Amino acid sequence: MHLRFVQVRIKPDNIHSLRSVYEEKIIPTMQTVDGCLYIGLFHNIQHPDECISISLWSDRDKIDSYEKSGVFAELLNASNKYFDESSEWQMNLSDDLTLTYTQIPQEAVVKDFIISSSDQRPIIYGKTLYVRIVSHQVHSGMKDEFKRIYNNEVLPILTKVYGCRSAYLTENPEDEGKLFSISIWDTHADADKYEQSGLFDTLLNKLKPALSGVYQWKMRLERETGAQVVTTDDITVEGYSILTGKSFQLKGSI
Repeated sequence: MHLRFVQVRIKPDNIHSLRSVYEEKIIPTMQTVDGCLYIGLFHNIQHPDECISISLWSDRDKIDSYEKSGVFAELLNASNKYFDESSEWQMNLSDDLTLTYTQIPQEAVVKDFIISSSDQRPIIYGKTLYVRIVSHQVHSGMKDEFKRIYNNEVLPILTKVYGCRSAYLTENPEDEGKLFSISIWDTHADADKYEQSGLFDTLLNKLKPALSGVYQWKMRLERETGAQVVTTDDITVEGYSILTGKSFQLKGSI
């Protein structure tokens, strides 16, 4: 499976209009796209000009077909009027030496991640979630060993921790030595209890022989407001509220 993130800057006053487009056009369209298992729209509560669309796919070929069909471009065009204008300007000098400025259109940033391992539980998102992403830099030639340890010794334990809905190990196609462990939690408190119990450190120690370094990136997907805070491991938490979304694996939506 694959995860896809599409990050855009928006005009904050248009957030509700963007959500309406998502619910009225994007979700119904994506439900008909072969291979798409889930899609959701998330809003950064610290940076109100940022939204991220997250989608789960059965395989890479389905994403390629989706893009080649023109559907992705069509949906992007349906929503880009709500995107913020770029802060970048291009200078143009005409033949009569008149200097003009043209604003460069804002472009979506697309990132794809290969899911190497998962606990196979269906994605069913609630109204308040916490997503925890740990980025691992793996020693050269140790990727297979890392995956073996993760599948046999980490994933079975992690997915039994109270509050953990599902977990994935993903690969960054742009960096051969980087893997991401992504876990989805019922609440922020559940993830904090997992860390504070010492279990995270225990599982990390199992992986250390294959690691050249580790840092954590956490995204809070909760319906709440508040400033950025520093977690127990001194990593800044970014907060994302769920605006709307739907799982196509099972009936039901956010």
